[in-house]
Amino acid sequence: MRYYRININDPKTGQLLVPDPQGKRGFLRVDPDPSKSTFSSLNKGANVRTLGGTNPSALRVQLDIPNAFLHTPQSGAVIRVSGISLDCVGQASNLTGMLVSIYGGMARGLPLANPNQAGLLARGQVFKSSGTWINVDTSLEIFLYSGGSSPSSSSTTGNTANGDTPVSPSTNDQPANIVFVWKRGQRLIDALSLCLQVAFPKYRIAGSISENLVWTSYQDCVGIYATLEQLAIFINERSLHILGGSDPNTSQYSGVCMVAQNNEITITDGSTITTPKVIEFNDLIGQPSWDKGLNVQALVVMRGDIFTGDFVTLPLGLGIITSNAPSQASIPGQQLFQTSGQQFTSGIGDQQDQRSIFRGTYFVSGVRHIGDRQDANGTAWCTVLSLDYYPPVPVRATPTLQTATSLPTIFTGNSAAGYFLPS
Repeated sequence: MRYYRININDPKTGQLLVPDPQGKRGFLRVDPDPSKSTFSSLNKGANVRTLGGTNPSALRVQLDIPNAFLHTPQSGAVIRVSGISLDCVGQASNLTGMLVSIYGGMARGLPLANPNQAGLLARGQVFKSSGTWINVDTSLEIFLYSGGSSPSSSSTTGNTANGDTPVSPSTNDQPANIVFVWKRGQRLIDALSLCLQVAFPKYRIAGSISENLVWTSYQDCVGIYATLEQLAIFINERSLHILGGSDPNTSQYSGVCMVAQNNEITITDGSTITTPKVIEFNDLIGQPSWDKGLNVQALVVMRGDIFTGDFVTLPLGLGIITSNAPSQASIPGQQLFQTSGQQFTSGIGDQQDQRSIFRGTYFVSGVRHIGDRQDANGTAWCTVLSLDYYPPVPVRATPTLQTATSLPTIFTGNSAAGYFLPS
């Protein structure tokens, strides 16, 4: 069954906002409690693994949540909740600046539903909130801001939230004042992590990039940036030129990429391959398709366990459509091209309706969650994955590829910083 859970928290106190059960006082403030949420598709006391835990009368939720690397253009996220009380509609503007956590996926119920794939879709800060009342229909629209970091992470900076000063997204008008200093002979990962620890003290920082990214100029590289996006654009361009020369080939090396999601800033250039997450044939909605170059777009049932910067594996063999059966029986397909002994194959041919026509390991360069809980169409509750074939053609000469279970943690975050981040 389609699952969602939305929590709205006050950044100054951490209190959770919940609708008044009587529908007369709008939103009430209560202490954070894992069993409570602002809006949820589950019955009281149930979780995604509870059989029969889905509330068939849950409010209609529509969402569009994109997430990509910070150096690429992206829009903000929007969530619409329909059927709320008139008092909640009247308090919609009060939600501006609040922190929002959105969970989604599939809860136990339908035969192919996998509650293990449900998880956090986005965590951000409300840029704008509005309520509407047309005829007998009421709704609440929440827009998450992407100017300082991304739609999936509140762009909290070192400016603490105390008194009447709420945490706010960083923009040119309200800059984050990110100071980046890259000294001669210093590795980029060290300079970048020190910069981010000061500007975003409560964020966890993780990542791994090429050891060849070292500043060699006699003069230190110093820059001041208003937003995390501006810093990410500079880092990506500079890393491309250091390893790729004046005319870098992005098919060989994509540069250093940064993504902010779920209170974590991840730094990667694809040189460290983390354990791929498996996409089974019965997770796919239709067949993956070419997007551009070596990029493939795959549509899967909404899931909250795949993030930008992850690696995934598309199914290698036949897809057996049962509730707990993985893809089986590897069947060779037509070879599209070969690089250094590795084959990239397409399953066009026999039994193509029972297996994915694209197979192998891919790098997730973008994720977009699209949902309408009341729409019966199968594509109305899905996750769109933008996948880069890995390794690209030709195989990257630099940097040297490494493998790891997950990207190493560089900084765990400073819990003493004086503001609240939802967990």
